[in-house]
Amino acid sequence: AKVRYRQRYYHQAKLLFQKWVDNYGNTRDVMMLQARCFRYMGYVKAANEKYKEFLETYPRASKSRDILWLMGWQNEMRGAYTSAADYYEKVYTRFKRNNRAILAYWRKGYCLYKDKKYQAWGRLRQPLGAWRFKSSPQVVVVVEGMFDMLMFAQAIHDQQIENILPVFTGGASVSWSMQQWFKEHNQYGYVLVPD
Repeated sequence: AKVRYRQRYYHQAKLLFQKWVDNYGNTRDVMMLQARCFRYMGYVKAANEKYKEFLETYPRASKSRDILWLMGWQNEMRGAYTSAADYYEKVYTRFKRNNRAILAYWRKGYCLYKDKKYQAWGRLRQPLGAWRFKSSPQVVVVVEGMFDMLMFAQAIHDQQIENILPVFTGGASVSWSMQQWFKEHNQYGYVLVPD
């Protein structure tokens, strides 16, 4: 079967792989080769069904990461951005110690941007960084972007300034629940730094 596969006789290879499965059971390699045969023959739906079967059977296998990435990419190219974002999220949650994890964060954010869902962080109910209010800060620096918050946090740390805490809202138009959070926490002095 593998010989026919390497020779690019995918239909014959698919039949031989199925005979193997019927006689000996399925393995990771055979399942992947069956899916690739379907894909190379142009049967994308059948290939995706095999890939999904692989993901269910071997969710932590290294090939699962590649399948999740492929499924995300296929959905993204079709314009199914929410579904693509879900696949990319699975890449970085299951395979944290992998170089694709960082790219998967970016792809998910890009898909949500293309889908007009600009908050890749989910619905923020409070400013990001507010959990660090251990002691009452005197001043809270409110910025729109995460990198702005990180920059302010580093500058405050470098200057050894106490009682100042940067938080990030995820955009200029904040949700109603975040506006309520600011109203409920009016004991702080807020400094808004616009983009």
